[in-house]
Amino acid sequence: MPRESGWKQGLPAARIKPALKGFHADCMAGGQYRLSRTDGDIATILGSIGANVENSIYTEPQLWGTKSETLE
Repeated sequence: MPRESGWKQGLPAARIKPALKGFHADCMAGGQYRLSRTDGDIATILGSIGANVENSIYTEPQLWGTKSETLE
């Protein structure tokens, strides 16, 4: 039976904290951003909010458009 919050299961905080600390989004010249370390638990976290990203370089409008779509 699910809890009142609606959560049935998920990642424990002991795994979420290092995943968030390891995720990198570096600001580069020309308004571009380089995302790195987007695999493993951080991929699960980003996927839970509908943001599917790869290790790559994106512009800000592309990043805002990542929800529910995968960037290539």
